[in-house]
Amino acid sequence: MLCSLGQHLGGQGIILTNPSDCQLNLPIADNQCPDGSTFFNPNQFAIQVTQAGVSQLGGDVYLAEVRLILEHSWVGDLEVQLRSPNGKEIKLLDDIGGSENNFGDPDFHNCAAPLRLNSSACTSIMDRTVARAPYTDQAYLPIQSLFSFNDGSDPNGIWVLSVCDDLEEDTGVLQYVELVFRPINCLPITELVISDQDSTSVILDWTDQGDCNQGQTLIEYGPPGFTPGADDQPGANGTIIVADCPPFTMQGLAPETTYDLY
Repeated sequence: MLCSLGQHLGGQGIILTNPSDCQLNLPIADNQCPDGSTFFNPNQFAIQVTQAGVSQLGGDVYLAEVRLILEHSWVGDLEVQLRSPNGKEIKLLDDIGGSENNFGDPDFHNCAAPLRLNSSACTSIMDRTVARAPYTDQAYLPIQSLFSFNDGSDPNGIWVLSVCDDLEEDTGVLQYVELVFRPINCLPITELVISDQDSTSVILDWTDQGDCNQGQTLIEYGPPGFTPGADDQPGANGTIIVADCPPFTMQGLAPETTYDLY
């Protein structure tokens, strides 16, 4: 992915590489979107994405992860959004973390400890029982899903990261940003629930990120703590079954038995 650093893009901010340089030290203006006010003037950082060949979001590639290091002395002040070249915008962060410091670790060598927002993660960034600054221990679910960008549009072009501080006094800087795109082999499902069960079967329901009629969903299950396999190959002690559109009934399970499900 290629671009130049330091060129201004008409009112949208600064054009950054993807991934950006480390230790950008780009200021986040204070009190630019006060709570309860209609005034909204976020800092906008433009990211030039250039992919080889022709790509479609949700077709052959998807935005798998957003990596950020925002150095700030009161992260609860910050609202962070991301807009695609097609104009689709989602909210990544909003008033999270209270008086804690930093999203990602700005002191870690080569910006190797960012906040990682990933819609395949298991824990929400809003889960205060687990999520703690600087949020580098695992990937977290953003407020809105990155899968919302899967609209068939071209990922190439200018993506805009908007960062807004909604209170006075505490300030910060953007130190690092990276948008991680990956080829689509099989998109993960979301919002998996068990809608019903009996002694030997369960009914699963979920949200597909593509058209479930255009493919199949692979489900792997096994004993607690087992390591799942990759693609269509099960891991040790794992069993793979193929499901069509949800809801789907898993049958033939052992009574009074606990399983891990992937």
